[in-house]
Amino acid sequence: GTASIIGLVKNQGIYAIRNSSYTLYDIFMDSGGFLKDASIDGISIEREETVFSVDVSKLLQTKGQDMKHNIVLNDGDLVIVPKINNTVFVNGEVNSPKYITYKNGTSLKKAISQAGGFTPFSDRKKLYIEYQNGNIVATKNFLFFKIYPKIKSGSKIFIPKKPEKTSSSGILNSVVGELLTIVTTLGTLGALIKN
Repeated sequence: GTASIIGLVKNQGIYAIRNSSYTLYDIFMDSGGFLKDASIDGISIEREETVFSVDVSKLLQTKGQDMKHNIVLNDGDLVIVPKINNTVFVNGEVNSPKYITYKNGTSLKKAISQAGGFTPFSDRKKLYIEYQNGNIVATKNFLFFKIYPKIKSGSKIFIPKKPEKTSSSGILNSVVGELLTIVTTLGTLGALIKN
């Protein structure tokens, strides 16, 4: 059988699966290694219309010896090595969904504030991130804490909408909430005008 590798490697192409233990690491070596703009975190494998990934930085550190971070390739597998994507897309219940520039260490909080912050309907507990390699990581809830996933370059951050409360008390609460917001805003405006 054969496996293919496309994207930012020195020699893209179709490679013969030489033996039953031909791995992802082997195809990286056969293709001559990565070009400088290759996104190591973004590498994915397409197999029979499913896309999955492995931790390639750990794979390279262990030189393919640790099979926890390696994978035996099947006939027809396609390995995709994308370009580093220095943007992050913030979408869903934020005031201004948009692409923002990712710098090393951009925090989730900063990314969301650059997209105008959460809306009143944001379901923060259900926030999730899709990485460039297709992996999806959700927010973990631990006791009273929310553990948010880390962002990487090329990530898509998605903030879903809270489920609608259809009970009359739910509607009343949201109306009261809205009124309180309006009153507080007016109060603040009043204070500003006085000064």
